[in-house]
Amino acid sequence: MNNPFQTTTVKEKAIEATHTAQATVQKAKHRVQEILD
Repeated sequence: MNNPFQTTTVKEKAIEATHTAQATVQKAKHRVQEILD
């Protein structure tokens, strides 16, 4: 059987990674805007 705690940790890490990726994309978009402006 799967350990529920382990599954939760993996899910939390995945969510964290997604948030980090989204933040990186946002920063990149801002940089591109600055270059274009």
